[in-house]
Amino acid sequence: MSVFVARRPHGRPATPGLGKRLALGMAAVALLSGCRGEPTATPRSVAETVVAALDKGDVARFLAVLPTEDRLGEVFDCGRADTLRAALRRRLDDVPAEFEARKRANFRVRLIAFDGAGSESVELAPGDVFHGCTARVAVAVHRSRVTVSRTRGGRLEETDETWTFLQFDPEGPWSYGKY
Repeated sequence: MSVFVARRPHGRPATPGLGKRLALGMAAVALLSGCRGEPTATPRSVAETVVAALDKGDVARFLAVLPTEDRLGEVFDCGRADTLRAALRRRLDDVPAEFEARKRANFRVRLIAFDGAGSESVELAPGDVFHGCTARVAVAVHRSRVTVSRTRGGRLEETDETWTFLQFDPEGPWSYGKY
């Protein structure tokens, strides 16, 4: 007695539905981990993801750690001006061109220090104001003093900056909020 095994053109056995099961499994892992599989458990892991995306010129990886416009609208009431979502839209419009310019300039970046002097974490309560918008729910905000090393066109510079990270759910992922 023989058992018929369907084979694909390249010779490997076909497994009905395997592709769908793998895709669903990967989607579930991405959803459970927060932002498309990027490490977002802590502000530092988000900072490292941002730096890696900038260094490699990976637009998709960078966009994966930004909050969505819808999420900002759910969490903050900005009135008619909608300042946070407008700032995010401007940032999203500029990202591809910025990354292309960085690539042409042979841009490299490294995270040297995280949570330097002046870093702080605050819990916004519903009703608290953040950048002119009122929080509808509790939001964790972490402002970190970071030192980054940038090489642009062969010139090395170190800069100290303040990066903002947001967590909309107590156990949820962190997002990059400097936009």
